[in-house]
Amino acid sequence: MNFLLKKIHEIFAKYNHEKNIFREIRWVNFEFSSRCNLKCKWCTLDHTKPAQFMEQKILEKALTDLVESSYFCMERIDLHNAGETLLHPELRKMLDIFKEKKEKLKVKGVRVISLLTNATLLCEQKTREILESGALDEIRFSVDGGTIQDFQEIRRGADFFQVQNNIVNFLALNHDQIKSGIICIVPPGRPLTTEWMGEEFKKLLGSVNHFELRYPHRWDGSAELNVPLDKNYWEAKENQTCKFLLHNLVVLPNGDVTVCCADLNSRGVIGNVRTTGMNRILFSKQRKTMIKKFLSGKRFQIDLCKGCTGYYE
Repeated sequence: MNFLLKKIHEIFAKYNHEKNIFREIRWVNFEFSSRCNLKCKWCTLDHTKPAQFMEQKILEKALTDLVESSYFCMERIDLHNAGETLLHPELRKMLDIFKEKKEKLKVKGVRVISLLTNATLLCEQKTREILESGALDEIRFSVDGGTIQDFQEIRRGADFFQVQNNIVNFLALNHDQIKSGIICIVPPGRPLTTEWMGEEFKKLLGSVNHFELRYPHRWDGSAELNVPLDKNYWEAKENQTCKFLLHNLVVLPNGDVTVCCADLNSRGVIGNVRTTGMNRILFSKQRKTMIKKFLSGKRFQIDLCKGCTGYYE
């Protein structure tokens, strides 16, 4: 009898462990626009795919699913993925939907609704739409390089001084209403510090509430970006599971849902919110299979992940 009870306990423990693993979503991305107006040096976005903008009914359906679900307990929502969010022609209406759901999202555990932009389109009208909506807790700007020359080389299609001016003007109207930040990709070979950077860059980084310096990465590894890797990287991470696969879902403009925010070209789609609820997508067979392969050391059998370095905690 004791043996039987022990086996039953083990089965239930395994079931609960696996169930918790599959439901540990910490953040969800919403991609308002699949198109980007830049062609950055270290980006794998396929610019030949059709431009799509998320419809309001898709956003409302996905948010309703998240709010009503007993499985989703996110910490944050990010309004970006591969495309430039500010390209959406009805940005204010999309933000108003988030404002309407904001209190219910807080009950679900969401502490931050954040938008990431390259700031090239951040004119006064867009600035006022963002601030007057009351939807965001944070806005972050992608400003790569460290020097003006590096910026122009990396962020192809952008002008540093225009971006700088747009950010400065936004901050002047913001009055610390929402937190601000900068993500700066630093060229390999440079230290992740500000000492070597140009004065204009230092000043801009110092104008926001926080900034993060990163080295370039390979996204999902589907394109060669000539990004150097630590020779020990693969071995060091062999027995870990990618945090993006475990903790992230991305709702794309057409309603498709992919498992990873590094999947810029929709290679890891596991469902669509038009026809399937977010709960069913969360526990989909495809996602479960991918996680199980990671846990059993077989991530090289996953098409989306086999060429990727992975993202680990």
